[in-house]
Amino acid sequence: MRYILSAILLLFSCTTLPENIPGCTNSNACNFNPEANEDDGSCAIVPDMCGICNNDSSDDCVQDCAGIWGGSTVASFCEICISNTGEFDCSGNCCKNDLIYDINSLLSTSTSCSIEDKCGICNGDGWKNGLPCDDLFALQQIIDANDFSITPSAQNEIEFHAWDLNANGLVDPLEFGVQNWSDEGRLIYLKVDIPIIITDNIGALTELTELILDASGLTAIPETIGNLQKLKLLSIASNSISLLPEKIVDLVNLEVLLISSNNILYLPGNIGNLTKLIKLDVANNMLTTLPDNIGSLNQLTNLFLENNQINVLPATFADLSNLIELRLYSNKLVELPESFGEFDDLLDLYLNNNQLSKLSDNFGSMNNLERLRLNSNKLDSVPVSIVNMSNLEQLWLQNNQLANLPDEIGVFDSLVILKIDNNILESIPGSVGSLESLKELNLDYNELISLPGSLCDIYNDFDFFSVSNNKLCPGSYPICLTETVNGGSQICGGCPPHFFFIEGYCAWESDYNILQNFLDMNPESQSLPGSAGVPENASHCVNEYWWDSGRLVEITFQHKQLTSIIPESLGLLDKLEILRLTGNHLIGEIPDGITNLTNLKILKLSSNFLEGPIPENIGALTRLDSIMLSDNLFTGSIPSSIGSMTNIKYLYFDGNLLTGSIPETIGDLEKIVNLYLDNNKLTGEIPSNIGNLLSLGRLYLLNNCLTGPIPAEMCNIYSYNPDFRSMLHNNQFVQPYPDCIKDTHLGNQLTDCPY
Repeated sequence: MRYILSAILLLFSCTTLPENIPGCTNSNACNFNPEANEDDGSCAIVPDMCGICNNDSSDDCVQDCAGIWGGSTVASFCEICISNTGEFDCSGNCCKNDLIYDINSLLSTSTSCSIEDKCGICNGDGWKNGLPCDDLFALQQIIDANDFSITPSAQNEIEFHAWDLNANGLVDPLEFGVQNWSDEGRLIYLKVDIPIIITDNIGALTELTELILDASGLTAIPETIGNLQKLKLLSIASNSISLLPEKIVDLVNLEVLLISSNNILYLPGNIGNLTKLIKLDVANNMLTTLPDNIGSLNQLTNLFLENNQINVLPATFADLSNLIELRLYSNKLVELPESFGEFDDLLDLYLNNNQLSKLSDNFGSMNNLERLRLNSNKLDSVPVSIVNMSNLEQLWLQNNQLANLPDEIGVFDSLVILKIDNNILESIPGSVGSLESLKELNLDYNELISLPGSLCDIYNDFDFFSVSNNKLCPGSYPICLTETVNGGSQICGGCPPHFFFIEGYCAWESDYNILQNFLDMNPESQSLPGSAGVPENASHCVNEYWWDSGRLVEITFQHKQLTSIIPESLGLLDKLEILRLTGNHLIGEIPDGITNLTNLKILKLSSNFLEGPIPENIGALTRLDSIMLSDNLFTGSIPSSIGSMTNIKYLYFDGNLLTGSIPETIGDLEKIVNLYLDNNKLTGEIPSNIGNLLSLGRLYLLNNCLTGPIPAEMCNIYSYNPDFRSMLHNNQFVQPYPDCIKDTHLGNQLTDCPY
């Protein structure tokens, strides 16, 4: 027993409970105590000017009369110094004329006064933590001109600025933007991409080699930018700068200047001083001219001037002999300098969307060019010398006024893309068949009356070929192109097989005959005067609106007193997009063949005497935007296949004798705007998935025999569309009704169904 008691005592003597250690537990505080487990409220975020870090106001650091924080200079010393026109240096010495002043002898000594460097260190060497004070000071001055801080009271309520990595509520110099410092401790790279104010202090960062200030909300750049003599890249794109500083031309080591997407009106007159420039991007500005000495930038390889208002190029422009890529599109150029073709190294030239009407004869001297865009100008010809561009891979000539092409165009062995659409060409050279590398050829919207047989040599290798909207007739093009030519619209005097020429148009014989047959089924309407009825001959219906590429795409006979059935043959009009027969006296059923019209977008048969069921496969008309069958005598149920008509916006089945329930597939019509099923004999409940129809503006179900509760999901529609209106009157809906439905939308409900 004695041994057990001893063991228990030994156990308790080796076990101690953890102590409460009060202190600052905030890791961002300057007096953070990692040992503390109980915060005593002593945390201080920043030490005071004497380096004391606590929140005890009784020992706050103060300045003495000489301006020294925590100093002990006596007042009499200060009084004597000041009375003798002295002032105090950063060490608290009395100074006159930069020498320490002896207040006892009232004479200046030979000892120099203490000087505070730009890091605020008295007698410092201009460096702090291995970094130069000049750079740190310049960054701090720029920071001070902006507002990156938050108030201390908000430190626990909102996040610090994204750059405030040490979470002290301030952006410190080393946190400003994206930086890179050299091994010698100088700032050489600075990137800022948020709205800021750039001060003159930017000029103190003299070792910078790259400065990026894109999308920074800048309206001007200080002239001191010219001090950055080592700068190689300057990017100030996407700002609101209208005038560049004149001193920018002092950046003699600059290699890349990116100033696109500003409001720049002109380039400095001495832009030619930047002789080391390799890339200049001035796109998307408001330039109208270029300085004459731009030709001095003879090291340029990339020059981007697109989307300005330049109307003339200086003669010296041709001196830019090292250009590889030149963008001049979307300007107002009317002509080019005679010497423009002297760019031997140029690979990409974009001159599209200007007002050029001619090119010089030596334009084709750029024999290394690979991509040339001359589209959307006013060219009526291209110089024969263009065939010297033997390395050309892309040639864009569309949207001009070209009447012919050089016969030698087939020499472009490397040409992959040739765009010549929207010109006035009547033919193309037979040598085009030698373009063995060609993958894309666009000849649309010309005046072509023939195509060379040599196209068959390269046609099978095309990824894209189009020749629509020309004047090609059968026999004027090789058989290999028949499918392509017939696949596009052509205007010609002799029509292809199965077409015949009528009223200046080539019409598909079968479509024409079907239309004529429908007209002949309605002699009473044909006998009516003027436009009151339908014409006797289908030729009166041949026009650009009803016919497309020779096929019938529309039949509209509304309120014409038609009395026939709808013929089954209408289902053979496979290109028909619009069928409107509203307000007639048509009888019989909708033929099942109507569901073959898969291109149909509008079907309007309202206000006739049509009867029988709605075709079960009506949902096959998946392109329908509108189907209107109102005010007929249709019976049977609503086909469930309507759920496949996912493009439908307007569905009107009202005013018929339809029975059965509303199909569940109604909830699939997510684009529907108006759904009219009123004045029928519908029974059953409203499907709950009707709440999916958030585009619905009108839902009319009145005057049926619908029963059961109104689904709460209808409130989804009311919430999404405040203007939504439903009409539910005269059904047998039971309470409670959803709160979202207005009384005026409910109306009276029946106790007995009259059907």
